[in-house]
Amino acid sequence: MSNDAKKIFGDLLAEMLSKRVTSRLKIKSTKDTIKVFSDRWKKTLGHLEFVYLGGQKAYYLAISATSDEFSEFISNMNPPYKSNKPDGFNHHFSMSTLMENRGVFSRSGGTIYLPSKPEHISETISHIENVLNSTYIPLLERFVRFSPELVGDILANPDYYSYPIPLVVFALKANSLHSDFIKTNINRKAIKNSEFDKKILNEI
Repeated sequence: MSNDAKKIFGDLLAEMLSKRVTSRLKIKSTKDTIKVFSDRWKKTLGHLEFVYLGGQKAYYLAISATSDEFSEFISNMNPPYKSNKPDGFNHHFSMSTLMENRGVFSRSGGTIYLPSKPEHISETISHIENVLNSTYIPLLERFVRFSPELVGDILANPDYYSYPIPLVVFALKANSLHSDFIKTNINRKAIKNSEFDKKILNEI
């Protein structure tokens, strides 16, 4: 039954991704992925993928984004520290639902288990549709547009981002905003080098 359930799940997931995921931006879907294209930055792209864990018979969601425009910005800035991301990893934003543990995607370790009965699959697909449209697609939209709301996302979860404070600065500059736009205390984890990060914030 599990093989049949996996095929039914995959077919319904692909249909949902192609027909019922909504975005104000251009999106392109395949059977288990979505790409989100920026309307402001030609070389900035978001990516969302469902990953199947065969041993657990469960799915998790991997989300990432790259921006050549920000890559150029950070190379000219030359920060005195490395990216939060591993060497050779070109994503400036990456996370998975496994990192959320009890997030909106899943209440059990960041995964959604493949329903054992096909009749329960439609309910699971509807849940995934809701969290994509309410949480994860908007999260990618905010990054690929470098919208003002991205600043809050970065400060809430700086570990998800390659260069937290430079990304904040880039987003603020992109929207002609100043550092006083930040109304909350800056997460200590966002500061990688106090002298450098505070200096670039104070310059805008």
